Amino acid sequence: MIKRGLLLLVLFGALAAAPVLVAAQGMFGIPGEPISPVFRPLRFYVGWMESSPQTSFVLDVPKATPVFLAGNRRWPSRGVWLGLAQGVKVASNVEVEADGWLLIPSSGTGKESEEFSQTVFNPTTTPGVFTATSTSATGRREWRTREDWWFVDGTAMFGPGLSALGGFRYEHYSVTFKDPSDSINALTSLDPRSDLTINSYQPFVGVQYRAICPVSCLTVKAIGFPFVPADIRVVDAIAGIQMESKGNFGKSVFLETFAEYTQRIVGDASVGAFFRWNWLYGLTNLNTDIASISGSDRAAFNRSTVTVGGTFTLSFVSPL
Repeated sequence: MIKRGLLLLVLFGALAAAPVLVAAQGMFGIPGEPISPVFRPLRFYVGWMESSPQTSFVLDVPKATPVFLAGNRRWPSRGVWLGLAQGVKVASNVEVEADGWLLIPSSGTGKESEEFSQTVFNPTTTPGVFTATSTSATGRREWRTREDWWFVDGTAMFGPGLSALGGFRYEHYSVTFKDPSDSINALTSLDPRSDLTINSYQPFVGVQYRAICPVSCLTVKAIGFPFVPADIRVVDAIAGIQMESKGNFGKSVFLETFAEYTQRIVGDASVGAFFRWNWLYGLTNLNTDIASISGSDRAAFNRSTVTVGGTFTLSFVSPL
């Protein structure tokens, strides 16, 4: 409930700032003839999302570094998206829009593979002298996963028909791994749960084309940015001991395409369909400190999803 309230607060806070943009356009040279703010009909979205391919988090862990979330984890990202969007025309060819999205996730099963080494000390004929034999192996297990994902956007559009876009997105994403089906080694068999959390701050630019007919509208847009600031946090527990690793994206990229077709039915009311493809990729160094041991481990996050669904607006104008 707190997260949903935060989403709505940011959304409508952005809308409340729209009149300020109108007043400021003369000062800062925003193109377009000033007009009284014109609020577009409030749009609602409902869609089903699937990851393609599965979301992954890969840790390239040196064998000497005691990080528990190791190896290669892949899990399905899926669920129902609920969205809400409001556009405000603030000048003859300038429009701002705020939207918020919340995922109702579907529980899934993630898979993990991990390469680890084992050292065996063998006694020799000489008392107190041992020989060491190291072997490598790969273990696999499955987890039950649960995601928590929501984001809010603020976008400015410049130009009629074909528009230039600029904006900002705040996104919260986390996934919980629990109830492993099998153990990999002596350490991870005692790890019943781990959590991965990524809070990202995504500036973006892009283009949009909107074809408007008397009773229908087609909108296609593409946005993205070659760098995504983000905070990454991994928490693991082994035998009652909690270990936390933190990092930030070093190299990263964010891309998204969106298409929407709507058909007006009466007044401002309309129905339609939408499609969205979203991709986020980032590399990070996770820094871990526990007791007197510390380490830094390279990790990669890759999430690509496809969402399809319906959209509708409500009319408050009587057709009579």
